[in-house]
Amino acid sequence: RRSPARSPTAPYPVNEDAEIAAARRPGRAGLRDLAGQAARNVRLAARERALLRVERLVGRASDPGIEAFFSKPSAQRAVFGLMMRGFDPGKTGGFRGSVVYRLSRGDGTEHPWTIDVRGKRARVSEGAAADAALVIRLPVVDFIKIITNVEYFYPLILDGRMTIEGDLSLAYRLAEMFGGRSTY
Repeated sequence: RRSPARSPTAPYPVNEDAEIAAARRPGRAGLRDLAGQAARNVRLAARERALLRVERLVGRASDPGIEAFFSKPSAQRAVFGLMMRGFDPGKTGGFRGSVVYRLSRGDGTEHPWTIDVRGKRARVSEGAAADAALVIRLPVVDFIKIITNVEYFYPLILDGRMTIEGDLSLAYRLAEMFGGRSTY
């Protein structure tokens, strides 16, 4: 047997704000949004594979071997390119400016690199920007170990092998800005 028909509660509640909000909720993602997300996923997967290869290389090599390989500007450019692929503009906290890395070799020579963050883009170039918000000095071997998550930067600071000049709050956000592990 069927139950009798239900009768609505009187008066029927109408919440105009809730109805408008429900109508404005996004439905399914558009094809363009899905394609953009797929492209981002492909870039991130390629970055992860490249970082894994570098991590394996670093794990098998001695410090002098790491320095010999990564002291070349082309190798350093490739590593900074991997960093740029992981850039997340949502993690900048509104930062616009330059960060300089001064990578040193065992013989005392330095090779500076500048990361310029402007809005949703980050670019790397050889040389040091004069107006950098942050300057990081460290040996190239330690830089590679930090990038590949083999080493943390805290012991390097305590040992005096890494120095940071400028906005320290920016220094703590750098890893997250460029797709690395959080410092917190």
